[in-house]
Amino acid sequence: MKKKLLIIGFGSSGRRFANIARKNFKNLNINILTKQKKIGFKIVKNIESVKKLNPDYIIISSPTKFHFHHLLLVNKFLKGKRILIEKPLYSELKNLKNVKNKVFVGYNLRNLKIIQFLKSVIFYNKTKIYDINFINHSFLPSWRKNVSYQKSSSAKKKYGGGVILDCSHEIDLARWMIGKIDILSVQSSKKSKLKIETEDNCKIIGKHKNINISIDLNYYSIHKKRKIYLLGDNLKIIVDLVSFRVLIFKKGKKIIKKFNKNEIKNSYFLELQDLFSNKEKNLTNYKSALITQKFIQNIQDFKQI
Repeated sequence: MKKKLLIIGFGSSGRRFANIARKNFKNLNINILTKQKKIGFKIVKNIESVKKLNPDYIIISSPTKFHFHHLLLVNKFLKGKRILIEKPLYSELKNLKNVKNKVFVGYNLRNLKIIQFLKSVIFYNKTKIYDINFINHSFLPSWRKNVSYQKSSSAKKKYGGGVILDCSHEIDLARWMIGKIDILSVQSSKKSKLKIETEDNCKIIGKHKNINISIDLNYYSIHKKRKIYLLGDNLKIIVDLVSFRVLIFKKGKKIIKKFNKNEIKNSYFLELQDLFSNKEKNLTNYKSALITQKFIQNIQDFKQI
């Protein structure tokens, strides 16, 4: 008998997961909760139908603002299921009590070999590191091919849009790789002429023990840039998440390490593979994602300067 998968929301991430599941996991009966029509998958009309459907696996890929609401209802109707929530966990800090299901969050960048390499460098050199800087610059109008950016969830406050939540991978990686970060300053605003209601840039300055941390996010840059800079005692590392190369400058020598660009696409497959096979190696658990959510909330609540 085929297992049942329910995907809540059919935006870009919902479509991605649905297509990966259909292509690679033939023993699944895929159902989509959406108001869209003629999508090529079985449609579930409302959230109340979830109990009757009784799916084995659930993916919550609705706009961020609705993540908690949908998880709350699924947790009310079902128990013992495996649930994957597209990142970030919520639009604002909340904690689900009496969790009856196994919940994971899609911070898939943690699993990339290029990130695992950097994390190991940080772990073994923590006392020698001075600065770690995260940069993610992109151009929102080029994000999605199927919908104009003005109508996307990124552009709307009511859907939980904005660069802080949309680009929370960097926030998660900083917290996960380095540890607890004390926030020193936050600058966040809407600067560009993009037709959006949400913040399009955010700069966070923080500190972990003696390590200076900065996170620089925007989605008004026509030149895509996604890098992590690490500076330390006789050490400089540049991780490029566009070219998937690492430059290492150490004691007068330059070393180049190359990684597979297709790893990001494969990471979504690995998430589903673990979700469907009761494994957790490539999944971020709820507890860890909630710690990241607390960090995000601290950034959102920090008095602007």
